Amino acid sequence: SISSHKQLSASYPIQNYKVVKENNSSIVLTNRLSECLFLLLQGKTMKGIAYVLKISQKTVEEHLNRLKQIFGCFTKSQLIEKAFSLGYAQTI
Repeated sequence: SISSHKQLSASYPIQNYKVVKENNSSIVLTNRLSECLFLLLQGKTMKGIAYVLKISQKTVEEHLNRLKQIFGCFTKSQLIEKAFSLGYAQTI
């Protein structure tokens, strides 16, 4: 909902992350994917992300799978490592 997004935005400086891939193509993450990535980098579990965003754990899992695909990763650990190495955690 809009009010829960405003509350989240007040607590977390959410931005639309732009992912630049190795082949110089880029993709801008949706607000929801950006929120999931941000919370994951904050150390939240899937259950914690679901609670904060008021969505199901299954939906969080789908978002994280999409993020792994975008970043070219197979595991959450790889996703976190890649996001940190690309500087996505600098806003945290």
